[in-house]
Order: sequence, then structure tokens, then C-alpha cells
Amino acid sequence: MQDLSVTITQHQRGSSHQPIQPDRVLPNNFEIDPLARDFPDRFTHHVISRADAREIWAQGLQSERGQQLELPQVRQLAREHKTQQQARTNAPERGPETGRDTRAHVNEPRAPERAPETVSTQSIPSVERERVEQLRTLAMAAALERGRDLDTARQAVRDAITAQALEVAASRAQGRELDPEQLREAHTALSAGLEQIRERERQNTRNMLTAAGTSPEQIASLAPILEHNREARREETVRQLDNIGKEVQRHEWIQELTPHNERAQQRGLEHVREVQAKAAVRTPEHDARVQSAEREARQLMIDPDQAAQLDLEKYRAVRYGRSLGYDHEARAHVYQRAGRPPVEVEHDARERDLAILTNNVLRGLTVEQITVARLAELGHAFPVEEAARARSIEPPSEILARDHERGQERGLYRDR
Repeated sequence: MQDLSVTITQHQRGSSHQPIQPDRVLPNNFEIDPLARDFPDRFTHHVISRADAREIWAQGLQSERGQQLELPQVRQLAREHKTQQQARTNAPERGPETGRDTRAHVNEPRAPERAPETVSTQSIPSVERERVEQLRTLAMAAALERGRDLDTARQAVRDAITAQALEVAASRAQGRELDPEQLREAHTALSAGLEQIRERERQNTRNMLTAAGTSPEQIASLAPILEHNREARREETVRQLDNIGKEVQRHEWIQELTPHNERAQQRGLEHVREVQAKAAVRTPEHDARVQSAEREARQLMIDPDQAAQLDLEKYRAVRYGRSLGYDHEARAHVYQRAGRPPVEVEHDARERDLAILTNNVLRGLTVEQITVARLAELGHAFPVEEAARARSIEPPSEILARDHERGQERGLYRDR
């Protein structure tokens, strides 16, 4: 095998103005010349310039892929993990108690076991460690810079939410209504901005922990804790955003219930007039009947402020959708609007009661009919068809003929 020995020298170059002094060559380098002369087939001696040597050195570093950006102890951990996997793979070959070889050929010669290879941090070149530290420093600096930009964006979103919440509170105190469309658009934009801030915070947290040398397992355990702390500091901002959302929902309920309340008010006035016209003479019984009619008329009205706490989608599903039947497993009615997914609504849900009331008023039923239908719905914990279905799948009870005859002797239905 032919060895290659390189001696770095600087050729002497002359100039009419200023001569260049050659670099000093170590005495050991001159010993290569006799070796190359005595053993020409085994040694090759080339003298190159310092610039060429630097270029060769740089190309050699570039050819070592996967090591320049390698973090400290990565190779050591990889080798230890591989050794542990090999140990687990070879574990079944040994007995569970004695540790003796349980193979058929116990006397077969075995290859000597190799000690697990370990690479200490001492073996990592100093240049590589410096490069890794530089990369960590640059990554941390970039994460801190993004953190400063994130602080500015976070403060801007917080100020915008606070300003909108104050405007909503002032409008409620003054008794004036804000534009529903503008308020809905503002709430949507603020919600999206806050969610974007949260995502940027998660990403920046991962970047900073990675730059600090934290392992993925530690990042997975630390990230939720840090996010919980951020949400705790943001509790007031979230509460203000929720208040804006409730105001948006209240305006939607107002738009939804205003036509119904107008029809219900007209229907209630007609009902009270009919009751008043039935009595020619005013008596206490007549006054009580009129007061009862007024209460029934008021029950047709729906307060938007109270309905704002309910689920508007469930109300709209019952109000405008078609019934798909009753799901006895979910114990809920299933309604579906055109182009919308099915919605499950409980039988005794307040949203369902208000939607049925609205539809009955729209159908032109009288106040007495609406009241009776409402009491019938509220008087059952389950729909009538569900009770009939449950009764049909129950096995019929067996009654002995002797008991049945004795029951007839005692009288009709006496045995029940």
C-alpha cells in the first residue's frame, strides 16, 4: 500500500521590490526524501503550497457529512442505544435464571464479545464543539428576536380586544345597539388573531428549548406547562373576548326572535280581546280569566337576553330543519338543515321548546292550542313514539288463566 506524505511549504517568490521569506521547514520533513529515494514504490513525496493545503483541508471537512452540525454526545447516545437494542435482541438466547446458554450446541465456539463502543465528549474536536455552540447561539438569538416581535404582536391583540370590550360595555350602558355585522367581523378577526398568537408562542417555545439543548422528550413535557402559564396570564383577555362573543350571539338572537315576538304580541292582544268580549258584565271571575289570558299571551314572547345563553345552532336546527327521528341510544332528536350536518337535540332542551313555540305561532294556532301543545311536550321526559317502541320490544307478561278467572269473579279490572 502506498503512503502519501505531504509537506506544506511556501515557495520562495522573488520581487524587484520586496522579497518573500520562505517558511521554516521542520527537520523531520527532510527525512522523507531518503525514504522516497530508497523505497520509491512505497512513498510518494509532493511539496505543495499553503493555499493548496488549506483548500484540501476545507474539502476534507466538507466531505465529512453529518458531523459538522452534530450536537455533543449525539454519537455516544446513538451507540449506547444500538448496544441496548443488541442486548435486548440477544436476551432470549440466555436462560431466565442461570444465564447459561440454552442453545442446542452449547460447546460450539463462540466469537468473543465486543465491549460496547463509547465516545466521550473529549473525542469531539474542539472546532466541532465551537461550531455547535455557535449554531446554538445563533438559534437562541433568532428565537429571542422572534420573541420580541411576538411580544409586540401580543400587546397589539390585547389592546384591540380591550378596546372592543369597552365599546361593547359602553353601548350596553347607554342602551344603544352596535352594528351586528361589524361586531361579528371584529369578533372573528380578534379570535383569529389570538389563535395566531397562541400558535406562534408554541412554535417559539419549541425553538428556544431546542436551541438550549433540551431533548424532545423534555420539550413534550415542558411545552404544556408553559402554555398553561401563558393562558393563566391571559385570563382577563380571554374573558373580554368571551363577552364580545356573547354580545354577538345576543344580536343574532335579537335578529332571530324579533319577527316571532311581533307575531306573538299581535296574537296575544287578539286573545285578550276575545276573552274580554265574552263577558258583558265585569265580575271577579271575568277579571281572573282576563289576567290568565294576559299571562298566556306573555308566555308566547321570548326574551333575547335570556335566550343568548342557549345554543343558537340547536334552535335553528329545530326551527328550520327537518326531523330525522329519535335516536334512542343518544336519547336525543336528530334534526338537519339544508347543507348542514345533523344536530342532536335533547327532548327537554330549552332550544327545542322555543323552536316549537315559534313554529306553532307561525302556523297560526290559537293561544289555547299553543298552550296545550306546549304542556303536552313538557309533560313527557321522552317522546311518545319512544315510549311505544320501548313497550313493543318488552316481552309480554304471562298471566295464569286461573288468576284471570278469579279476577273476573271479583269484578272488572280488580286484578290490576
